[in-house]
Amino acid sequence: MSSETADRQRSAPGQRLAVSRPAPHTVLTVASMGVAFAFVDATIVNIALPSIAASFRGTPISSLSWVLNAYNVVFAALIVAAGSLADRLGRKRMFLLGLELFTAASLLCAISPSVEALVAFRAVQALGGAFIVPAALALVLQAFPADRRSHGVALLWAIGSVAAGLGPVLGGLLVAAAGWRLVFLVNLPICVGAIVLAHRLLSESRAPGSAMLPDLFGALLFAVAITAFLLAIVKGQAWGWTSPRTIGCFMAAALLLSVFGRRCTRHRAPVIDPALLRIRNFGTTNALTVITAAGFYGYTLANVLFLTGVWHYSALQAGLALTPGPLVTAAVAGPASRFVLRVGYRPVLVTGGLVWGAAVLWFVERVGPSPAFFSEWLPGTVLLGIGAGLLFPNLTSAAVASVPGGAFATATGINSVARQVGAAVGVAVSVAIIGKPSAQEAMRAFDGAWMFGSACLFAAGLGCLLIARRSSEATLSPRWEAFEFFGPRMLGRLCIAHRGGTGGEQGSPLDAFTRTVELGARFLELDLRTTTDGTVVVWHGMGLQRVRRGQPLDVARLTASRARSGPGPGPMPVAFEQVVASLSDDVRYLLDIKDLPTTQALPALVARLGCAERICVASFSRRRATTTASGIARRTGTEPCRAMSTREVIGLLIRSMLPGRRWAAQAATAQVPARLVRPRTIRTAHNGGALIVAWTVNTERMMHRLLDRGADGIVTDCPVVLDRVLRARAVR
Repeated sequence: MSSETADRQRSAPGQRLAVSRPAPHTVLTVASMGVAFAFVDATIVNIALPSIAASFRGTPISSLSWVLNAYNVVFAALIVAAGSLADRLGRKRMFLLGLELFTAASLLCAISPSVEALVAFRAVQALGGAFIVPAALALVLQAFPADRRSHGVALLWAIGSVAAGLGPVLGGLLVAAAGWRLVFLVNLPICVGAIVLAHRLLSESRAPGSAMLPDLFGALLFAVAITAFLLAIVKGQAWGWTSPRTIGCFMAAALLLSVFGRRCTRHRAPVIDPALLRIRNFGTTNALTVITAAGFYGYTLANVLFLTGVWHYSALQAGLALTPGPLVTAAVAGPASRFVLRVGYRPVLVTGGLVWGAAVLWFVERVGPSPAFFSEWLPGTVLLGIGAGLLFPNLTSAAVASVPGGAFATATGINSVARQVGAAVGVAVSVAIIGKPSAQEAMRAFDGAWMFGSACLFAAGLGCLLIARRSSEATLSPRWEAFEFFGPRMLGRLCIAHRGGTGGEQGSPLDAFTRTVELGARFLELDLRTTTDGTVVVWHGMGLQRVRRGQPLDVARLTASRARSGPGPGPMPVAFEQVVASLSDDVRYLLDIKDLPTTQALPALVARLGCAERICVASFSRRRATTTASGIARRTGTEPCRAMSTREVIGLLIRSMLPGRRWAAQAATAQVPARLVRPRTIRTAHNGGALIVAWTVNTERMMHRLLDRGADGIVTDCPVVLDRVLRARAVR
């Protein structure tokens, strides 16, 4: 800490320090340790289930299945909300909290005196895992530069996938060595080591501005709905499929899911964003992920129970018998992903689904009650690995690749929800099918479970025909892009968005921008012009219209004019490079291009500053904005940033503040604040049930007047003035 402080003191003012940030691969290493354990604990307990059953004799398999599904349900319900909390409270903080919860819960699982206690502690363990995974992803995204982020994330998920695949093998070794409790105890030293390394090596980061509080109640609704659905499946045979309890659980699940879905359309930070699901590829791939995960986790549990119950393998033998599948999957996944780049997703995914479904069908047709590993089991396991390597990783890739890069973390979280929900359903259905068969009925019971898995995988393979060949065919709805970029926040009932200007404030423009970010702005709108000496500057001064169109800004002449006539109504220009250097790397910029020289000079400047992934270009002329964005893309080698006209910016920002609601027609198009303040406009909109948003409200009088008239949203480039008004009115 002392060396870092010294480095800060020796650095020049306004410069950002690379030494204060850990190396990307250091962050990846620490993050991977947490992700590996979160993923491995979703599969390692499968192989320990027979040992757990032996410890708690008399416990039915339907009750033991909750040792697996408690983890799946809690993990699925909370992973997106946990990601939002990490953005709000700090990624490192939530990563450490997740590791600490996971470590404590692992110890409690190891000393559990009953199945009920074990299920409860597994839920706590899943809570820790739900905090770990999105925080680790966000840390990796933050650590890697834009051109290497996909590589870093791919490595993170590859490590997690390998860990999940090796779970049964590792579980078999541990159970054979000292019983099922060692499966949980082995987490302790490595998790403690990860906590120490995270404290020492990771740096804190948050989303720019004040991130919105996630929908925790919605996550709870989702968890209860899935639990009721799984309970009906698991207990349906014992209770009777037409019994009041079974039907009641199904009805409760349906009711709660409908309430949850309605809540997702209205909440500003939903567990599952409906706008994302409206993307064809993303919605389709996540639905197929649920089906695929149900088949995969269903037949995986059936394989473990078959090997230990019918062939009477030990836990170690069963783990080794399952090993070829993950190894083949790892070998196939790399070439398959490269082949996708040549032919597209659809042919690879369809082939993978059909091969995978046929592989599970092999077990139905060829595997018998007598052990025959090399002639019966091994060929089927190799086919399973080939199908899984072709389908599962590329299905996840297709889901995430179907959304723009700014939605990458959210898309990954939703895909994780789909995978864990499918896993829970697959385990529950397999348990219901297998039940407690006699020795004579065992083969028929396991054939039924394998048939379920095969049907799921065949359905997933055929469903992949609906996926676009290339992920670029899918586009994101403008409302969602606007919401992510502008990031409005709630203060009481009022929706606030900062434009990030400096109008109406005294002092240095840099101080005003810093104060804007401190007050919750997630983006800054900067009016850019080029001076006579070629410097791209930010100038939010009044009287901009007096500068001749197409001519560079003469700062010396402006200074001399102000010296003669007194201070003008706006601040003096400040270099764009100085603004970027002075603010956090998390801040996003909406660059409003005011002249042709700026269009020509900006690409080289953005390439030098390395901020191409954090900008959006706008201009009164949409053509000028598009030209500037294309120039930046060519110069930086990145995807073109979003280019919009000034009118489009206004409409998107307002829609981001009021998703799924009506608003005053004048508010969507107006660029003159007075048009929004007129009592007649406000009265007409309010009486019609519309919402009122004021654009560019910069004076206390205007803000008070709009709030008195029932405004629902304010967009301002004077955050200090707005903060003073809100404090005076006790809105906070």
